[in-house]
Amino acid sequence: TALPALFWRMLAAILVFSATVSVVRGYCTQTSLPSATIINANIIMLLMVLMVLLLLLSGFCFFKQMPLYKLYLFTMVGVALLLAVAALLHLDNNYVSAIVGFLNELFNLIAWCLLAFFVFERRAGAIMVFGFGLGALTAGALAGRTVGVLLLAELNTASLVIVFVALAFLILLFAVFIFSEKSYDRIFASVDEYRLDLQSLAFMAAPVDKSRSEQNRPWIEACRRTGERSSCTSREMEVLIQLSQGRSPETIAQRLNISLNTVRTHTRSIYGKLDIHSHQELVAIVEAERKSLD
Repeated sequence: TALPALFWRMLAAILVFSATVSVVRGYCTQTSLPSATIINANIIMLLMVLMVLLLLLSGFCFFKQMPLYKLYLFTMVGVALLLAVAALLHLDNNYVSAIVGFLNELFNLIAWCLLAFFVFERRAGAIMVFGFGLGALTAGALAGRTVGVLLLAELNTASLVIVFVALAFLILLFAVFIFSEKSYDRIFASVDEYRLDLQSLAFMAAPVDKSRSEQNRPWIEACRRTGERSSCTSREMEVLIQLSQGRSPETIAQRLNISLNTVRTHTRSIYGKLDIHSHQELVAIVEAERKSLD
């Protein structure tokens, strides 16, 4: 499967983030005593253990409710703010190295989740996708560490402030423009949403309650007319019908055999086309359309 431009933008974001944090960690390592470097490594390991314990104790509930792109933005913005504050306030390099190192490990987790979703949703070759991902992480880490060790250690304080602030702006540029929330929606939207598997075929072959189908026909017709008037796509029309019947995004994803993020993307698009902001407004519009059919 050919890899689209979106994939290369994602790799660029991974490479830039990896290079940026490696610049900082390389500089901090070069200017720290060996004992302080060992302490930083231990702190990072402790923070990672605490994060894993938090995930286990919470049963992943918190991260199930938090979209991945929010965790991505939190990590990117956190590093950018830390770089700016560290440069302007001249924070101790040991603390900066430890915090940036932890955020780097968190970003690596996000990056591998993104690559895994890309393989699943786009049916791309796993070895190819993960190989490019690992290459971006490694290349960024190598380039950043080289710059941090060989170049930044020789700069004066004023020059370091400029470099750190520039790196912070670079991180924000990628988080907001190059690889943003819209990029996530495009990754999680299936290329072939009408792909049929055994589960879909079984669902389609299931017996239909004709009395209930006749009862729901006016409502479905109202949904269809509402969607057509707002130029909704056929898939958005299906999601609109499910939403109007009060089904949750999780149930809709299961019934239509699409990902939860795809359901959310279609929901935002439907709300935008109908110029509404809530489920109650959607139901009210469909109800008004149904009454016009009587």
